[in-house]
Amino acid sequence: MNAAPEQSGDAPRSGEARQIVVGVVDERSRTVIQTAAQYAKAFHATLTCVYVESTMLALGETPQGSLYAAGLAAEIDEPFFPDDLTKVIEEGVGTTGVTWKAVPRRGTPTVELHEVAEDVDALMFVLGTRKPGLRDSMREFINGSVATQLSHKQVRPIVVVPLCVVGHDDDLPWMGDGQS
Repeated sequence: MNAAPEQSGDAPRSGEARQIVVGVVDERSRTVIQTAAQYAKAFHATLTCVYVESTMLALGETPQGSLYAAGLAAEIDEPFFPDDLTKVIEEGVGTTGVTWKAVPRRGTPTVELHEVAEDVDALMFVLGTRKPGLRDSMREFINGSVATQLSHKQVRPIVVVPLCVVGHDDDLPWMGDGQS
């Protein structure tokens, strides 16, 4: 049975059923959720679907390797989980019978996903690749790849679901002209 989205922004606490943390961004996340649901079914786990409203923009890195960033928006309201993403999750989970929870967060995606995974003692992350195109290329260039950052800053395995597969002779999404 599917759970209603948690609007408080709090993730489930340790001691609950095994969890898989899945990053939910937009309608493209349906494929990621379908993959995550298959893993959840195989591992007898539930999905913790995390939507992060980013409030920080990474500006650069210091010589010591620390990132510095600027805030994008005031944190006035509680973070919320968009209704259209709830429908995407329901469609992605489909008939697998996997239970899921929606967790809205606000902040830096890598930090928020890591904190949720710590809170629920997650088995793994399931994330999607970015979509080719100028806007997503710039976002990844400035903020970096969430999957890459998580792979170096925490100990859980990460399943990366390809959302735009290119041929072996084709340019990789970040190498093209950004017009895809």
